[in-house]
Amino acid sequence: MKRATAAILSAFCILCFGISAHAQTQVLNIASDNDWPPYEWVDKETKELKGFAPEVVTHVLKTMDVPFEIKPYPWKRAERNILEGKSDALFPASRKAKREKACNYPGIDLLKSEYCFFIRKEDQGKLTFTDFSDLKGHKIGVSSGYSYTTEFWEFLKANKNYTEAKTDELNLKKLVKGRFDYFPGEVGNVAVLAKQLGIEDKIVRLPKPITQKPYYIIFNKAKVDEAFVHQFSDALEAYKKSPEYQAIYTKYFN
Repeated sequence: MKRATAAILSAFCILCFGISAHAQTQVLNIASDNDWPPYEWVDKETKELKGFAPEVVTHVLKTMDVPFEIKPYPWKRAERNILEGKSDALFPASRKAKREKACNYPGIDLLKSEYCFFIRKEDQGKLTFTDFSDLKGHKIGVSSGYSYTTEFWEFLKANKNYTEAKTDELNLKKLVKGRFDYFPGEVGNVAVLAKQLGIEDKIVRLPKPITQKPYYIIFNKAKVDEAFVHQFSDALEAYKKSPEYQAIYTKYFN
């Protein structure tokens, strides 16, 4: 009975997908960020996309019997592709007005992340963060393409006390060298990068989060029918309750 129900659900999902601009047999073209470990990254040796997010997306779509292809890009290009309709879907994306205008979000997120400030270890006890006023008189390093929070960006632009780099890796190197005082980073990502750079003992995370936010796979409204998005959301919700999902989560975040 369970297998029959799963087969009916899969067939229905494909039908919903076929109602969109895609034919039933057409491949779902998914864009992904190419460098945000442990969530997703391209292996330098194999050139394969790896990480928590692609593993989850792959499992859910295979369960739904939907043909798909995931193509990794630098984040700004990946976002541009979904907004311009060159890609059918994109992950991982937080909520942002321009994305919500062009795309549908499932009711279930792929992952939840936490952003905190990181400082040099020698500044521990000297630099703090309780609110943005603590950042006045200090320089902050931010990474291109991050939305962080509206309030944070308003503070930065009003005080003009920030510098921008293309990647988190570059910013961590600059932080250690004393080029600025605070770096806002996603906790899981910074943990991986700090280990790779050998600077785990040179930086400290401040305890109060800047923000905690969910990230989704989002679907272009003109390319993928909303009914399919709802079915994907149901399949993802079911998968998150499974032992297989818990095993993948433990693999990356234990």
